[in-house]
Amino acid sequence: MDSYPNNSLVLQGLGISFGAVEWNHPRFPTLHERAGLLAARLPRWAIASGTTAGWVWTGMGMPEPWDVLRPPKPALSPLQRTLWSAREQNPHHHTIQVISGLTLLSAEATAREVLFSSNPVDSRAAQLWVLESLCLTPLAALPRGRRSTTAARANARAALAALTRLRENYPDITR
Repeated sequence: MDSYPNNSLVLQGLGISFGAVEWNHPRFPTLHERAGLLAARLPRWAIASGTTAGWVWTGMGMPEPWDVLRPPKPALSPLQRTLWSAREQNPHHHTIQVISGLTLLSAEATAREVLFSSNPVDSRAAQLWVLESLCLTPLAALPRGRRSTTAARANARAALAALTRLRENYPDITR
């Protein structure tokens, strides 16, 4: 819930609002600061994934809707499962790391999840543009490394096509 002082800072140009996440400084947060912001917002068990982790890695798009994974053990309480829709982390596909107290997917695992995501394609393309330099595997090969649904594969194709259009339309920014 937004607080009056945070809204006031944003309205005065002294803060930035990223949906439910408020940054009370007139400059953009760094990687570690973005991770710290989400570490304070997400449950301690949550592993930031998809476009939520993509926002931490890149600063592009928005951290919401929350995209989190749950660790295989210990199991979550029924109340937590009701409050948070979280898939279980698969250690083969979801390599994790900790930055500023936030547990999140590695950059390459994040890129794969962003490709498969159903969030807005332009936001995902911007995240992929930054994540590409952090990945050892080419983005086009990432979806082949894991089984996926037809819809997820279509999302990946759409994101890669949007990334291509981004490079074509803004060559001076994306080079």
